[in-house]
Amino acid sequence: MLACLQDKNSDVRASAAEVLGAQSQLPEKAVDHLAACLQDEDSNVRVSAVEGLWAQSQLSDRTIDSVLAYLQDKDSIVSTSSVNISRVS
Repeated sequence: MLACLQDKNSDVRASAAEVLGAQSQLPEKAVDHLAACLQDEDSNVRVSAVEGLWAQSQLSDRTIDSVLAYLQDKDSIVSTSSVNISRVS
């Protein structure tokens, strides 16, 4: 599944991020790969990644900071998703 996060097709990357994020206790390596998706050029991938990361039961401070940084994302879809996430937590 981690390889799908680097697929050429953005729909595949977004789906992989969504599937991984649906698991509440990902290994650190998977969380790191998911966090890397926060830099993806496609907003749907970034949204899936930020939602999936926020669903994790344990995150490093670095990853939490990366997720919260998306409150400032230039893409309104991603920043709206981040605002919704921050309201839930």
